[in-house]
Amino acid sequence: MKYSWDERRNAIQEIKKELEAELDCAFMIEGSEHSKNDRKGTRVYVNLQKKHAKNIEVIVDQYLNAYLGIEIKNSDRGLKRESQLVISLMEGGGFKLYRNQTNPRFYYSKEAFVDAYELLTTSDSLADANERRISRTLFERRYDPFLIASRYEHAIENKDQLMLDYCRFLLSADAFDKDISVNKKTDELDYREHLVPCVCLHNRLIEVFQANQKVEELVDIIESYLMIAYIRTADAHRLDYDLGLKVKMPENWKWGDSPFARLEIANIVVDSKDTP
Repeated sequence: MKYSWDERRNAIQEIKKELEAELDCAFMIEGSEHSKNDRKGTRVYVNLQKKHAKNIEVIVDQYLNAYLGIEIKNSDRGLKRESQLVISLMEGGGFKLYRNQTNPRFYYSKEAFVDAYELLTTSDSLADANERRISRTLFERRYDPFLIASRYEHAIENKDQLMLDYCRFLLSADAFDKDISVNKKTDELDYREHLVPCVCLHNRLIEVFQANQKVEELVDIIESYLMIAYIRTADAHRLDYDLGLKVKMPENWKWGDSPFARLEIANIVVDSKDTP
């Protein structure tokens, strides 16, 4: 069922109200009579003070579906590189890509928008991407739970909070999918979901090392819980936002229990025949 312009405008007005109640910033509704892509009055956005991302927006389509979008700034190097930078940053933060285009779109919820706004406004990568220098490669990259555990040992013993702030980097959470995936990616199962949220695993490793100073225990935890599963994008959105399990495990879950608990409570089945 297609909805009228007035209904779409009313929907975007309600979204504007709920976002302004959550974020202390000025939202604007696109109102030009010559707006492209039939978005007159059906797009609300807020500017981002970033080098490569112009604004973050919500677009309501003719079926009253709402999508979160990022408008990419033009650059001398073209839009594609900047768009992929934003997509990588967003996906690394757990956001579900709806459409891969120059101005990428993601699945929308109020909570997702608030999280995305915080991620984009605090990220250094959007400010300095063109100035980054590629480091020299000295060693072969490899998945090694002991090496990961040793990073935590080094950071904690040297009181290196800056290093501890980069939990996904410390965990090598996004670098070795082939080694930590429990099934195969397909056209339908296209979203990589960490079975245990990275922040949960990260904080557990810090807690255990502070308690007993044993790297070996960290290795056991990493081997048991640093895993990803490929699931449907819509299921991932439901898991994170409908069930509220984006950065936590289910209630009453404890370390030693199954790492699949989040998927199980969401009735997301990982078929063992797809296991690599």
